Amino acid sequence: MTHLSLGLKQKDLAHWFSIHQSTVSRIIISWANFLYCLLGSARIWIPRETVKAHLPPEFKDYPDTQIVIDCTELRCQTPSSLLLQSEVFSSYKSHCTFKGMLGTSPHGAVTFMSS
Repeated sequence: MTHLSLGLKQKDLAHWFSIHQSTVSRIIISWANFLYCLLGSARIWIPRETVKAHLPPEFKDYPDTQIVIDCTELRCQTPSSLLLQSEVFSSYKSHCTFKGMLGTSPHGAVTFMSS
């Protein structure tokens, strides 16, 4: 979680926690897989009636709003594989990034997360 919240590189985390960089990588992969297994199967769509019943005042002019979508890019280390580099390089950000899309209901509950 420190890796995501602070944007630290694996090398920095290894130094910070006095462990090898490959151990940091394995921990990050393990947690990512665990969170995917835990959250990947969760029912995330809120019924339309529930969303309408709890619509914030800011959405009074948009009563049919079901989801607010935003896309983001998180900076990542450059992979050693050229194929992977081509998949994660962002010309918009001019470095390697993980790309994702997030959807929230009007009252703020996360209802969609891209894989």
